[in-house]
Amino acid sequence: MEAVNTIVIPRRHEPAKVIEFKVTVDDVVEKDTPLLTYEYSFKVDPNQPVSSDPILDQALRKAIDRDGYMKKREYLRSPLDGKVTAILGRIGEVVRHGDALLEITQPCGHDVVFNGLCSICGMDMTRVDRSGTDGSRANINMSHDAKGLRVSYEEANRLESETMHRLWKAKKLSLIIDLDQTIIHAYASQDPNFEKWLIDNYHGPTKDASEAPTTLPNDIGSFVLPDGPHRYYIKLRPDLREFLEKISDMYEMHIYTMGTRHYAEAVAATIDPERRYFRERILSRDESGSVTHKTLRRLFPCDTSMVVALDDRADVWQWSPNLIKVQPYAFFSGVGDINSGMLPPTTPIPRPALSADDKGKEMDVNQPEGRPEPTLSDNDHELTHMLKVLTQLHQNYYAKLKPSLSPPLPDVTTLLPRMKTSVLKGVTLVFSAVIPIHPGAPPPEKSDLWRWAEQFGAHCETDVSKRTTHMVAGKRDTAKVHKARRLKNAKNGTMRKHPPIVVTVAWLLDSMSQWTRLDETAYLWYEEDKDIVEARNKQLEEGNDGVLSDDSSIDDEDESGSDPQKAKLAASNTEQPPASVIESMSSFIVPAGEEAATSDPAEGSSAGSSSGSRKRRSEDMSGDQKKPIPAALQRLKAQSA
Repeated sequence: MEAVNTIVIPRRHEPAKVIEFKVTVDDVVEKDTPLLTYEYSFKVDPNQPVSSDPILDQALRKAIDRDGYMKKREYLRSPLDGKVTAILGRIGEVVRHGDALLEITQPCGHDVVFNGLCSICGMDMTRVDRSGTDGSRANINMSHDAKGLRVSYEEANRLESETMHRLWKAKKLSLIIDLDQTIIHAYASQDPNFEKWLIDNYHGPTKDASEAPTTLPNDIGSFVLPDGPHRYYIKLRPDLREFLEKISDMYEMHIYTMGTRHYAEAVAATIDPERRYFRERILSRDESGSVTHKTLRRLFPCDTSMVVALDDRADVWQWSPNLIKVQPYAFFSGVGDINSGMLPPTTPIPRPALSADDKGKEMDVNQPEGRPEPTLSDNDHELTHMLKVLTQLHQNYYAKLKPSLSPPLPDVTTLLPRMKTSVLKGVTLVFSAVIPIHPGAPPPEKSDLWRWAEQFGAHCETDVSKRTTHMVAGKRDTAKVHKARRLKNAKNGTMRKHPPIVVTVAWLLDSMSQWTRLDETAYLWYEEDKDIVEARNKQLEEGNDGVLSDDSSIDDEDESGSDPQKAKLAASNTEQPPASVIESMSSFIVPAGEEAATSDPAEGSSAGSSSGSRKRRSEDMSGDQKKPIPAALQRLKAQSA
């Protein structure tokens, strides 16, 4: 198959002037044959000699112009073997890198290369210099499982065009899915008794207490990799089978994992035993080319306008606009992503230490030391939410696609961010005792939670201001929380129009997980904020654009001020929230003993942060309102953060 290649000057020499052509049409040329002579200017360093010969150096310096530039002539050589079929440039013409000067036709374009040999003509491509024209060599790897297969940009573009038309005909998009902690959770064990213990303690999504189970539930698979000492236990995320079945009607699915090839294929056989959903579309770290990052260009090098990625890690995708980030799924307590050894660490959401009672429940008395305990129930609903989001995205795409398939074509990188930013539009957040702040920690703006919230349309700030609508707090008694509470009343004693409300982290996480701004009532730290929430909801129902902050001035007096009314308000804030709120926040509350390390330095001066008040709060929460959370559920919530 013939290939026509356009020849241009090197980018580093632009602009250049064509001086003389050395070939004519129909000339057969070999690689490195001079095609033309061109002239360009370059900056001369006055402190460096132009030539090592002193006499020549003196002569050449006379050619330097007043701006310090000297002209130089070079040959433009052929980067490949072929036949000159057209001369497009003119003598005396000033050209740039993108201007075509000649066309050279090759009998074979070598568009597909496998293990160094052209798959079309059999030529050894390892001897060919890859410094030629862009796209004239097969240097793109876009296959799932063949490491030695490369294609040219033209061939990649042709293949993607065929894929796009095939998907348009089937009314589908492409969906790239991560495995670990996105749709499954894995644990590797060498303990021969672990499986029996797991069978005895987890009976699956449909529990039948009438008879003791003898095999693993149908939502847990297991396998042993070749030459491996471990047995892997794979827990399917709840609703996974229904998710795959329904999504397969709208998306062509691919697996993209940081696990090995053997691991990826074994997991795929567990979740897709009939090869209905993924088939051969599996990309592992053995072929991806990176063990720290993922890129859509690895599978779709030319166009990503129809591609969506589903992953629990946004950082490895560099927060791509094609990405839908899910909350990490964790079933086995104390076990994260078993294939994340090479990945950069994430910024954790602070979690409390287990109480003495919970620690006693964490390990079964007959359980060997070091074995993680699986949760006894699984209440995760993330895939149900993702099914709704992906369905809506699919509908939005094909609603904008013209029947003629003419431009402008819809683009996922535009549609998806638009869907996200509408969720928390008009919300201004301030975090307190949520994002770790200590020496060596990254700035809050770099944390996953901050960046995730901004992707959903929220505006995040480091301190309370007149713009603040929501204080997202890991606990009640911090300087920022008290400052937000003081803003409830204006200086004249009247209530502000839109004072900030103090909500738990669960409100933000659940809103982003469900892609809808949830009613804050069930997530309030203070019951008296219900009136504010009702007023805001009424405003939103009446068509308000979502911007809720007002222009009232702020009293910046320090929390330790002597105003008796404020002191009385602060004292009243020791009231505990409902037990349901405390339970939902158990995974995100910063332990009192860690306050200095996880909250803003300014919050350490709060009167409510003293050791005495910590002790009193601990005593207040020791009653019935602070009932111990089942250890299994607490660990599930903590890992899902």
